[in-house]
Amino acid sequence: MIYPPNATTGTHCIFLSRKKRRRLKRKQCALLFNEKSVIRSFCKKRNCDKILHTASNGVLQSLIPAETYWYKLYIVSPHLINPKFHHTFCRRFRVPYGTFLKLLKKVTDHPLFSRWHLSKIVTQPKLAPIGLLLLDSLRYLGRGWTFDDLEETTGISEEIYRLFFHKYIKFGREVLYPRYVKYPKNLEEAKTHMHEFNVAGLNSGVGSMDACHVTIEKCSHRF
Repeated sequence: MIYPPNATTGTHCIFLSRKKRRRLKRKQCALLFNEKSVIRSFCKKRNCDKILHTASNGVLQSLIPAETYWYKLYIVSPHLINPKFHHTFCRRFRVPYGTFLKLLKKVTDHPLFSRWHLSKIVTQPKLAPIGLLLLDSLRYLGRGWTFDDLEETTGISEEIYRLFFHKYIKFGREVLYPRYVKYPKNLEEAKTHMHEFNVAGLNSGVGSMDACHVTIEKCSHRF
């Protein structure tokens, strides 16, 4: 039976008999089973466990890293003339975009990352783009994302992130740290690092990589 439209929702109220309700439930279960079968057969055919999404043509397909928003916005066509792009990028990844490009060049040329070199990306499109992996590593370090969060964003598996990140940490320890981290060797070199602290009234502060905790005793309430 079909009653007149509901005054609140504007929809028809439909009441089915018990037999029709059972029949409808069986059809719904069959549709759900078929949908799961399609997903299962797709994953078995690909021999993978990737994130799936429905394309605009209604076909179920895996998420391709080179077609994601991050890859297009930050790698393929960054909006370099827009100041907001640089400000947002630095806030999201903790480095300026120019520094990211220099870092990407070093990572690309280093033998530690030969598995993801650009020459292989061209001949094997299924490989994860090295620029995207580097971006995700910076997001992992800068904002505390997990590999699962990154997989959801780019379609690259957690295991790939784990492999790349361990290589990147080794690269930072053996290549970047000795080159860019320098300790003052004498008083004159130390004074150059103490200047900003002295200007702020925090004498004898030498410097910091990220933060510096200073103990202030008998501090005036107007300081």
